[in-house]
Amino acid sequence: MTEHIERFGPTCLDCHDGFDRLSGFEHAQVFLLEGKHAAIDCAACHQNRVFEGTPSQCAGCHAEPEIHAGSFGLQCEYCHTVDTWTPANLRFHNFPLDHGEGGEVACATCHVASYESYTCYGCHEHQPDLVREEHREEGVDMQTLEACIDCHPDGREE
Repeated sequence: MTEHIERFGPTCLDCHDGFDRLSGFEHAQVFLLEGKHAAIDCAACHQNRVFEGTPSQCAGCHAEPEIHAGSFGLQCEYCHTVDTWTPANLRFHNFPLDHGEGGEVACATCHVASYESYTCYGCHEHQPDLVREEHREEGVDMQTLEACIDCHPDGREE
């Protein structure tokens, strides 16, 4: 307590509610306690009452399941909810799965090696040399050429 008082001062009620919490602290502003997270004891996440630096990403507390290790990335919320781990269904996708033209494509069409990377060549029969030349003429940096959705967020040319 001596170090704490030296660091923050002797007036405890300036920060604490007089019981066991910070006054005015809203946990949802830091991490929303919902689903199974709402039912666990505080010490499960805050061992030895350490609050600063507590992970807020799933992978900070939960090991990546071996079934898809290295394939899906660490955006667990794209397929899973805090209420239950299974069933897992794609819930969020930044890119329109149908390019706005109807008819979704299979995941592996764009995500050939893993779900963390993508290619547009699964559908679009581009000739890499021509694509590079066209984009060079447009002033596109060749380092970012393969990041198609940066310039084509909906999959359309313009």
